[in-house]
Amino acid sequence: ELHLKADALLLATEHQPYDAARKIRLGYGRFPGVLTGAEAEELLTRQESLGGTSLAFVQCVGSRDPQEGNNYCSAVCCAYALRLARLARHRDPKTEVAIYYIDLQNFDKAFTPLREELQASGVRFIRGVPFRVEQASTGRLQLLFESPDGQQSVAEHDRVVLSVGIRPEPRT
Repeated sequence: ELHLKADALLLATEHQPYDAARKIRLGYGRFPGVLTGAEAEELLTRQESLGGTSLAFVQCVGSRDPQEGNNYCSAVCCAYALRLARLARHRDPKTEVAIYYIDLQNFDKAFTPLREELQASGVRFIRGVPFRVEQASTGRLQLLFESPDGQQSVAEHDRVVLSVGIRPEPRT
């Protein structure tokens, strides 16, 4: 037995990523160009790019979703999406990158400068909720999304990265 005096205690539990296949309408498992953030990161460690010339990040997949029982922010998705967007642009500056978001959560003091850096480099931040991914006749992916004012729009991309949320491991 050990007794310690401390100002704080950090309890680290296991986590579980949201299963992107549950969001059938976002195309994960149906279209090869739809990846999770973890899969995109794994690919970028092995190759120069994710392929294609246009990359979309869809935020809050499985987070902030009361229908899924996850009505909270995972607080890591924004961070890794911005980091992966930066890496993709660094590897291939010609890659067009768009980040679709409800709102972006500042994860630390470096967040705002990173976002500004990405915006200055041409990364587009689009406030809106993607609700469907379809295969276009061109072979690209069509991302259908709704803006905060209710307007629906369509954008085409070569790859769609789903920024899936995380939650505590159920058995912990």
